[in-house]
Amino acid sequence: MQDECQRVALVTGGSRGIGRGVALRLARDGFDIAFSFHRDESAAAFAAAEIRQLGRQVWFQRCDMGEVDQVKQLVEGAHDVFGRLDVFVNNAGGAIRKGFGDITPEDYDWQFGQAKGCFFAMQEASRLMQADGRIVVITSAATRSCPADAALYAGAKMAMEAFARCLSRDLGHRGITVNVVAPGATKTDLLAGAPAHIIESVKRNSFGRMAEVDDIADVVSMISGPDARWITGQILRADGGL
Repeated sequence: MQDECQRVALVTGGSRGIGRGVALRLARDGFDIAFSFHRDESAAAFAAAEIRQLGRQVWFQRCDMGEVDQVKQLVEGAHDVFGRLDVFVNNAGGAIRKGFGDITPEDYDWQFGQAKGCFFAMQEASRLMQADGRIVVITSAATRSCPADAALYAGAKMAMEAFARCLSRDLGHRGITVNVVAPGATKTDLLAGAPAHIIESVKRNSFGRMAEVDDIADVVSMISGPDARWITGQILRADGGL
């Protein structure tokens, strides 16, 4: 589908929010783009059209990140279509926000199912990835602030951070870096209806505003490039100095 030297990035949850911003930024950086979506196929088609307008090739597929078989098929599918994989960004994943005493076993299984999907997505991506590739995991400032209603969400994201740091040790001999970007509150439709304490938290950062999607996408771009070859196993807290 592309010439041999064209770089390819796969972004999970690339149809909206931070994932869409990352996919568009990497397309502007010269990558052909593969991405997943979960429910909204029309949003996925719109994002794909935006990527094509930037002169890049694009492929997308529905994927539930809690289903390991689907996750593996997504990564393999992107590699089959483009013939290579240079950057993998694990962005997809929702949040269950409940008080600690209200969490059910089903809630626990669903939230940590997202972390399970991240683990096996990274495993498959690392198996297929080009030497000197980049793996980026999007987590959250909640892993440090640990809000009272985010025990499951913060816990699952902490697990993903640990996966990434350990994987960086396994892949260094191939020149592949593995890093985490942990955003603070970011202006997306997914934040609509968020608890008041999340919205108020932006007043505590150094800039006194909520992050724009591009603020996060630019950080992902930075650590996906060749100049970040000596940065690995790190958690970049893109939270505006929260």
